[in-house]
Amino acid sequence: MDLHVCEYCKSYFTKECLKSHLKSEHLCEYCNKYFTKKDLKHHVQSEHEAIVQPDTMYLHVCEYCKSYFTKESLQRHLKSEHLCVDCKKFFSKEDLKLHVKSDHEQDHHQDFTHLHLCKYCKSYFTKEGLERHLKSEHCLCVNCKNYFNTKEDLKLHFKSEHERDYH
Repeated sequence: MDLHVCEYCKSYFTKECLKSHLKSEHLCEYCNKYFTKKDLKHHVQSEHEAIVQPDTMYLHVCEYCKSYFTKESLQRHLKSEHLCVDCKKFFSKEDLKLHVKSDHEQDHHQDFTHLHLCKYCKSYFTKEGLERHLKSEHCLCVNCKNYFNTKEDLKLHFKSEHERDYH
């Protein structure tokens, strides 16, 4: 029997059970992204508060992927998921990849056979665009050189992973 490891909690499952596990334990039902359990709870509270607590905020839908967000988190989502960093226009994920390939390949004077995926927000960029994107859109942990989507995510990470190093 082949076992597969869950990248979010490091538990082992058969292929079928892993799919079920990921869906029930690590998938955000509002935007279909995966997180560790701790990060999922924080993500839902910070990004989808209007759904969790409907009376507190007005809900906004992303016109490109139809996911729901608070006003503030929609702005972050649009920048990280749908914005072309080269021309500042918005696209669906699929159209963004095609747009960058067709419209900005010549801007960089090189042949792009593929785009690079930002592992933190799952958007695609040219190599140079990814470097600019990481510096402008994600927060760098100076201890382990990992990036995080928000300052709050970086603070939580630092507290759980590095704070004891400074005591």
